[in-house]
Amino acid sequence: DIAQKLLAAYIDGSLNSVPSFLDDPSDHPLANEEELSDNIKLLADIGRFDYRQAAELLIGAHRALAGQYRRLLEAGNASSSASNGGGGMVSLNAGLPDLRIVEDKLTWLTYVISALVGGRVPYQSTEDEDKLDGDLISHIFQTIALLQERARQIGVQHLDCFQCAILFIFRQFRTTYISDQSYGVPKAFGQLQANLGLDGKTQVMEAMVQTIIRALEMFPAGSPVIVSAVTTLNEFTLGYTSLRLMAKLDAAQSLLANHASPSFGFLRSLTRPKDQLVYYNALTKLLCMDDIIDDHFAGFVAPFNVLLDDITRVDNATFAQDPSIKL
Repeated sequence: DIAQKLLAAYIDGSLNSVPSFLDDPSDHPLANEEELSDNIKLLADIGRFDYRQAAELLIGAHRALAGQYRRLLEAGNASSSASNGGGGMVSLNAGLPDLRIVEDKLTWLTYVISALVGGRVPYQSTEDEDKLDGDLISHIFQTIALLQERARQIGVQHLDCFQCAILFIFRQFRTTYISDQSYGVPKAFGQLQANLGLDGKTQVMEAMVQTIIRALEMFPAGSPVIVSAVTTLNEFTLGYTSLRLMAKLDAAQSLLANHASPSFGFLRSLTRPKDQLVYYNALTKLLCMDDIIDDHFAGFVAPFNVLLDDITRVDNATFAQDPSIKL
């Protein structure tokens, strides 16, 4: 009982503090994922005292906020249609304070849910706890559609923390349920199928990889979302179980075939080469799977061949004066 009161107090305190950070984003705790991750690790231990109560508390809070967020988005769409005759983007200021508050609250809850899911020990888990995790993750997947609707309305402004939280919980879920340390087919996947129609590990991971790819396309170079997205992609290729499963995904095959797509703006940025390095580190591991490399190698290196051909045609003097290549 004390543990649940502590968890409820933490959640209430975190959610109630959200409005105070809107005017001073420089001190926003959601902007520092590493520090936030350290702070919420204790919640996994607290929640483990009565996992069902903890999960049901989070599900109830998340359901209420997601419903509020959906209604605000629908009101924004209705306002847009009424003001411009049915189309176009909502004004950036339309419903912004309320939406920002609810977004940040959902972001907090996503990180708290991550703490519970990521703090689980697979071989010590019960089937009941696995089912609860499946329900928790189902609610996260349902908010992805809301985030995409919000981005359609106003673009990706202010959505960095929300998207990073979703990618963060993907990493926690993968570590717990799709890794070399996970056993069998946990009941979490049965709940995901019942709630969302995602049939097994393959479809769940397909949905997660599709979300990663959309994030890489939607957010600009330098955004913390790009860092989180390439980190998540790379973590999905760690371990034989996860890598072998990922190699079978349609989304992963498409990414290998279109890895240099113009829609990935971060690949043309000169300010964050590490993001490109992590991205290609993940793709190279996928490419080198035995049943992939023969079919995809030529297509994978084709964009690099084009780039090298272009370089060979550049006059040396002109090339030397290009500020983008100077140290």
